[in-house]
Amino acid sequence: MNKLIRLPWVRGLIIILCVVVSIGLIRSIASLWQKKDMVENRRKVLQYVQTEHEELETQAQDATTSAYLEEVARNKLGLVKEGETVVLLDKQQITNNKEQIAEQENLPNWKRWVKLFF
Repeated sequence: MNKLIRLPWVRGLIIILCVVVSIGLIRSIASLWQKKDMVENRRKVLQYVQTEHEELETQAQDATTSAYLEEVARNKLGLVKEGETVVLLDKQQITNNKEQIAEQENLPNWKRWVKLFF
């Protein structure tokens, strides 16, 4: 056995074999690190999708309640219950009223009292 190891071509073969195995090992370790990062990213995506799914499930459950259906009918479809009166206001009139209220808030109290009575 000692005679076999002493041969120069056997030493070269062993060195080449060690280098090839080392390169394969390094590539394998690098691949595992990349896959570990990929697994972590997928876990984060899975967690995000699960929380979004839970939110959508609660929204779906809320959408079947009568209160939600009534809210949608009133706000989005413009429906009213029997006996209710619909009041439509002009946007210009609303903004004018807001401006008047803002002007009155800037007045001192004594001027507000004067306007109220006179």
